Amino acid sequence: MSEGGKFEDNSCGEVPPEEARRQADRLKKKISDICVKCRTEKSTLLFRKESICWPCYEDQIIRKFKTQLNATRKNKSQLEKVLIAFSGGPSSRALIHILNECILGRSNQASAFFEIGGIIHIDESGVTKPETAEEKEKLAQVAASYNIPYHSVPFGSIFNDSENPTQETNREKIEKLMQGCTTNTTREDIIFHMRNLLIANTARTLGYEKVLFGTSASRMATTLISLVCKGRGYNVAQEIGNNDTKYGDVQFGYPMRDFLGKEVSVYNHHKHLEDVFLPSLDTKTSDPKFSIDHLTESFIEGLQVDFSHTVHTLLRSSVKLTMPKIDQPMTCSICAASLLPSTTSQSIGGEGKEDSCCGENGCGGEEWLVVVANISDYVCGGCHRVMNEISPQVLPPYVQHNADRNGRSSRLRSQIEDYLLDDGE
Repeated sequence: MSEGGKFEDNSCGEVPPEEARRQADRLKKKISDICVKCRTEKSTLLFRKESICWPCYEDQIIRKFKTQLNATRKNKSQLEKVLIAFSGGPSSRALIHILNECILGRSNQASAFFEIGGIIHIDESGVTKPETAEEKEKLAQVAASYNIPYHSVPFGSIFNDSENPTQETNREKIEKLMQGCTTNTTREDIIFHMRNLLIANTARTLGYEKVLFGTSASRMATTLISLVCKGRGYNVAQEIGNNDTKYGDVQFGYPMRDFLGKEVSVYNHHKHLEDVFLPSLDTKTSDPKFSIDHLTESFIEGLQVDFSHTVHTLLRSSVKLTMPKIDQPMTCSICAASLLPSTTSQSIGGEGKEDSCCGENGCGGEEWLVVVANISDYVCGGCHRVMNEISPQVLPPYVQHNADRNGRSSRLRSQIEDYLLDDGE
């Protein structure tokens, strides 16, 4: 050591390991003593490698939330009445509280653009064990604590069909559907897409044009990679975007997409927000190979530990993706995702059935046919995997209805395509 108390430069120009550790400890102590944002309060939390106090942490959460919330707005000049999807988990629990804070407590500007119209929960009894009376009461109490209307929709209602009633209960139909799946990945996919369809249909019935989900950044990154792995890469932009409009007039928004799961947990802990634990298909397993989603989640979490920007880098990249424009778009009969042009161009083939219509009142029974389409002709790449596992007979009625609609549209276009002008004409 020199007279000035500093280490002499060695041949490599490096500080000895012992001193480097001491300097790192001093630096860590210095950083953790005071908030790097306000420079006045004592820091208590580490937020993305910055040591900050709780008021600054809460402020960061609110600001980032408002940025993502504003990104979901379609009409910048009108008040939007939103429906919140509540699974009982920590992210959707935080969504309810933060949105309520923005509208009522912290931001007069938010109240001019958004209004919480209700909270919706899909009761998945039948897929798993039935929800207990205590669990149902806790879910309803969350909505009641904010004085927000609460709607609980049974998952089995996806099978409701007034045109073709059956003797089977909806619970029996769910069990038959789940038993027909040979992999957990397919079971999770079916539950996910049918749950979202129920939410969209209920929102439409209640008069809402927007549904907000509490999906975190961690979950969004997992979904991004798993979609590609499951053959749904074509629809990544539609599924991951902050303005998911695949359900037509009902828009899905994800204002929690900027927060990691652990950041949401920290917020809930400080705000004393209790989530409602509900069992799911994967509740009793920790095996990462349980499904593609589980394996992807394990992979992302491992990367995030070593490279802390993994999740947000994936999401920033996904924002740059866009869906191609299609002249005559059709949607998947199962998941409602946009179909590839090569799929929508096909017409009804030999496997579809055609029944003559009544022919009365000039409807032209011989020319206009009621098409009973082959479902496999009108599903996306990912849902082709689903159709390879299960029988069409165990699917909910809406799937066949959607395939028939696609079949009629395809047949009509094939009849008039000779009279259509190209873009250059």
